[in-house]
Amino acid sequence: MRSPMFVVALIVALGVWGLRNFCIVWRLKPILPHHTWFYIVYWVLAFSYPIARVIESIGLNAHVPIVIGGVVIGLQVYLFLGFFVTEILRIALRFSGRGIQDVGTAWTVLIAVVIVFIVGFVNSITPITRRLTVEAPGIDEGLRIAFASDLHLGHVVGRGRAEKLAEMMSAEKPDIILFGGDIVDEDVKPVMRKDMAAPFHELQPKYGIVAVAGNHEHIGGAEKNIGYLEKTGMTVLRDSSIVVGDFVIAGREDLSAHMFGTPKRKPLDK
Repeated sequence: MRSPMFVVALIVALGVWGLRNFCIVWRLKPILPHHTWFYIVYWVLAFSYPIARVIESIGLNAHVPIVIGGVVIGLQVYLFLGFFVTEILRIALRFSGRGIQDVGTAWTVLIAVVIVFIVGFVNSITPITRRLTVEAPGIDEGLRIAFASDLHLGHVVGRGRAEKLAEMMSAEKPDIILFGGDIVDEDVKPVMRKDMAAPFHELQPKYGIVAVAGNHEHIGGAEKNIGYLEKTGMTVLRDSSIVVGDFVIAGREDLSAHMFGTPKRKPLDK
């Protein structure tokens, strides 16, 4: 059951979502087509992600609109940030008696965002391994830990990406694998259909796979999402700890968990 705080947060989020898109349209207006149909399409796309999630929640297939909505969200965020920076520049220049051209600004921000978006996409599909050496008293110095976070498995990030990451982890021969949350991107159904967490289970590290839940596990329903992860062999720590070899691993409940029907996380002394 969603808490009243969740309802308030949802209303505020949708309001901010709409305001953000209004600002984007306002600053892109000098270079946009002046046709009613264009603005209808724009606003449908602007809200495609939340609409798609509603469609999915009633049991309908929303794979395509969710993927489209995910792309739109990324563009929205960077466009808004780009125009926010130009607004600061516009105000600063006004004090010096100068200004900036609306058409030039719109094109500059749009082109910059497209470039950043493409670079970001390429970066997301080509993960790299960073190796760190940590010295801690009482822990076997040969212990190898693999850590990853924010996989967001689901409609956009599929099984192929999970298999690639599992392959990279396998090459490091880890004794234990840790996941820092947001393994599932809200809805677990597409993850379960393709059993996307299975590639990690197949690695069978010596001390197993340990994870914590992120806000996206809670948004999509903590019990369903965490239940699936545990069925694939992961130990999900929720304000709890386990002893692994010579050390203890503790995992906190996500700070936002109480907004999605989960009790507030415990104080550290509990």
